[in-house]
Amino acid sequence: MRAVTGDALAVKVTSPDAYDAQTKALMQDARATRRTLLINLDDKGAVQKSGDELMAALNCGSRHFSPYREYSKLAGQIEAMTANTRQRAERYMLYNKAASGTSNTLPDGDTCEP
Repeated sequence: MRAVTGDALAVKVTSPDAYDAQTKALMQDARATRRTLLINLDDKGAVQKSGDELMAALNCGSRHFSPYREYSKLAGQIEAMTANTRQRAERYMLYNKAASGTSNTLPDGDTCEP
């Protein structure tokens, strides 16, 4: 399976209206979403960690986008680009199935990656 590269997403998620912190937040979301395609789905700890990374990315995005719906719209586009082939979409659905029943909390504070 060929993963979506960060460089390809960088071209897609950057826009003239986005400032540096927003671009970094979107790239963090893209990395976390991409990792859902690569983890061992039989490893419950890895699935939990992936969910935590997605929540950290969501928290970061919500800090840098106002209104939040702007971030949500772009995060949805990242998700769509990540699962843009049948193989990736199937793998992403398997990740979501493996994550079903787990719980993650929205972390406090600054969860943005440097």
